[in-house]
Amino acid sequence: MPGRWEGPWEGRLEKWRDLLFNPYLLPVARPYSITVETINTCNAKCIFCPYPYNISARERGIMSMPLFRKIVDDYAEWGGGNLCLTPITGEILIDKHLEERIDYARSLSPIKTIEFYTNGLLLDGDRLENLFARGVTRLFISVAGHDRESYRQLMGVDRFQRFCANLEAIHATALRLGRLTSVTIAVRTQLELESYRQTTFYREHLQRFPQVDLINRFSTWGNSIELARLPIPLTAASLGEEHRHRMQRLKCPCAIHYGVSGGMMITWNGVVSYCGCRDFMGNTDLVIGDASRESLVDIWKSPAKKRIVAGFERGEPPLFCQQCDKYTPMTRMNRLQRIRRLLGRGGW
Repeated sequence: MPGRWEGPWEGRLEKWRDLLFNPYLLPVARPYSITVETINTCNAKCIFCPYPYNISARERGIMSMPLFRKIVDDYAEWGGGNLCLTPITGEILIDKHLEERIDYARSLSPIKTIEFYTNGLLLDGDRLENLFARGVTRLFISVAGHDRESYRQLMGVDRFQRFCANLEAIHATALRLGRLTSVTIAVRTQLELESYRQTTFYREHLQRFPQVDLINRFSTWGNSIELARLPIPLTAASLGEEHRHRMQRLKCPCAIHYGVSGGMMITWNGVVSYCGCRDFMGNTDLVIGDASRESLVDIWKSPAKKRIVAGFERGEPPLFCQQCDKYTPMTRMNRLQRIRRLLGRGGW
């Protein structure tokens, strides 16, 4: 007996079924958040980050103020939204122009929110208060480990006591300002999550914060970090099995990178990648333009971006995406978008 979709209408019915009922999401008309990497230098050497393994492979630099203003102006004229200043690999608080950049972005009303991740080693209570006063909306403080030894092992620096002192000052300042919910502690650990919650560090320093994200999973960053270097060993077999399942879903752009929350990352020298999460070198097949010479709108509509999306539709995603263990397919899309897509009036 013929299958449900067999016969001369099989192709058309499959197309309608996929467009109307599949879980994929058509991308937004423009990104409502962009990531601007103003610096790519760090004061830590986290073993789960590609930074310490690629320090000499990428030119170090700080984004010039004229280029930063040009990018933010472009984004504001485009409609603006959230401005993320988290370097892909680096520490934002090293940037000597950070406060000036925040002031400029906040002078443009379309820039609604400003946020970034920091390892907290250069963040004390006074600087936190200054950043909030200048208009920073959210801060994510990244930490790994639960005591001096595990911190040194994971973060690559022996500054656990300094971090704890800063964290105390951060909590006191945020509490006084009524901004505790504006601070999220992002924790990496090699322990089981429940075990981590029982550590002295968590009970004495972290549980007072209303927002603590615990993660005990690590990434190879597109095979740029050897499995043996990661805190939790991943066997090649298990990673290969995950990769096979992932590749079966590589038919639409990644929700993390290409959706509302991060479809455009601009490096310190203006290179624009269509990935706001893992393209730390800025020289992969996800590069779609140069913000120093082109407007963000033109880059978003560029042939390079269209080729990437067309590759996904053909089941031929960029090589970088094929190697990435963070790929997450878009999973929401309303029916009107699907119908517009079918009629050729939608698009990535």
